[in-house]
Amino acid sequence: MNCVIWFSLTNVLSNYASNTLDYYNTIFYLGDGDLVPAGNRTKAEYTSALKLIQPKSPLWRTQVLKMSSKHEKGIDEVWETLLDFKKTMVSHGELGRLRAHQQRAWMWHYIQTAMQDSFKGDSKLKDRIQTLEAQVIDGAVYPGVAADILMNDFWSSNKKSL
Repeated sequence: MNCVIWFSLTNVLSNYASNTLDYYNTIFYLGDGDLVPAGNRTKAEYTSALKLIQPKSPLWRTQVLKMSSKHEKGIDEVWETLLDFKKTMVSHGELGRLRAHQQRAWMWHYIQTAMQDSFKGDSKLKDRIQTLEAQVIDGAVYPGVAADILMNDFWSSNKKSL
């Protein structure tokens, strides 16, 4: 097997969406058989590259570990490293801080989605949206101007229901 895995324990242990945090604490390389020399080079390259990257947290520096489930090597070290990461981040309140920031981001995402759905679903604006979208695509109207026009129309027509 030949595979590089970027593992985010933050996502797994805290039930975070993996594309939200971009927070990698451990990289491990799986290489067996003839791929062991390539695995050693890959580990050295990732270790070297990580020196150029600013850590997301001053509490933890991303580690590169090798493991082989086929030969049962390195599994305990990977697991212990992941547990150490969790312990460090939890004991310093970092996971809670990240969770709070994510909750805030989700709130605004939900608001944005609901507002956009309401906006696009407004039957009074349907034709106006299509016209202005076409004008923006053609370069006849700037996107900001079209947005201002549509938002003004939306707020004006929905003032009574708000």
